[in-house]
Amino acid sequence: MTSKSFCRALWLTAGIGLLLCAAAVACIPADRMQAMMIFFGVVMMAVGAADILGYAFLRGELYGRDWLLAEGVITTLLGLYLLLGGADAVQMVPAVFCVWVLLSGVQRILVSGDLRKSGARSWRITMAIGAAAAAVGFLMLFHQDLAIPNWNLFACAAFCLQGLLTLLLWRNMRTIP
Repeated sequence: MTSKSFCRALWLTAGIGLLLCAAAVACIPADRMQAMMIFFGVVMMAVGAADILGYAFLRGELYGRDWLLAEGVITTLLGLYLLLGGADAVQMVPAVFCVWVLLSGVQRILVSGDLRKSGARSWRITMAIGAAAAAVGFLMLFHQDLAIPNWNLFACAAFCLQGLLTLLLWRNMRTIP
């Protein structure tokens, strides 16, 4: 298996995991969300690992790779915090999740600029989904009065957007020789 195939498999798995998280959030009541912390942490670690390995293996072939490394490190650290944070992490799940979604959305907006410079056709959809993810993260983080009662809706939307972004990255890998 080549490094490109390995990275594509990781991004496909991470994208499907994020969409499964969206389905889980949609089906589980908000008061039981704390039980999902381990699942969220594992998925975030997988997404972060996929991004870091993508940076390492595809160094000369991938546009926006520096931003990909930054997102991978942040995602991995936040996933570790959810897994190892104990009682403090349970209370911090909404804030950690909001920061992750916001930073990831901003990162994808920045990557879309690199994609545009390279002539890639997918830069618009990357920017649109990144902007939507950043908006959801911003609303969840800074408008708690709106986000807390609608936690499932916002978290489901955020996981769907993150899954779509990861699957878009997986799809774009086909164009790299």
